Amino acid sequence: KKSSTEQKSAEKVETVKPTESMEEKVNENSPVVQFEVSSTEIVSNKQSEMKIVFEKLPEPPPTAATLHLTYDPKVIKIDDISEGDLWTGVNVLERKIDNEKGDLKFSLGQGFEDKVTGKTTLAVLKITAVGNNISSSIKIEEDSAIASVGINKLIFLKGMPLKIEIK
Repeated sequence: KKSSTEQKSAEKVETVKPTESMEEKVNENSPVVQFEVSSTEIVSNKQSEMKIVFEKLPEPPPTAATLHLTYDPKVIKIDDISEGDLWTGVNVLERKIDNEKGDLKFSLGQGFEDKVTGKTTLAVLKITAVGNNISSSIKIEEDSAIASVGINKLIFLKGMPLKIEIK
């Protein structure tokens, strides 16, 4: 005879959320990532490039990272995201840009025999704005995180949305 737990599991699948003891929540000590742009004014239908950088490189330095960005796909199209200069070599694990939903997921890690450079650029983003005389933003979601060797939990990143004026 199945236990009541097994019977419930067979009926419906549940997602188990990690407990606070398993993962650190975003707090004042969380590493800060920010957008680095030459201008927050973007010309409509012209590609612009921006970097996502650490305000200060975390200690120990990350060996892997996941970025989750959201944006209004009626106003912003993400053309590409590529690795920054954190490491001498990179393994890209996921690069998923959904310009229908306005959702980007990018996961990458330090190459197996590669080194930390001491630089702070996590990723380089290429976007094209559509529409005229409108403002929008790109948001760094709360599930963006880094991992480091020797730390057995995810360290969540915090960052302010990038406000963009489209001309």
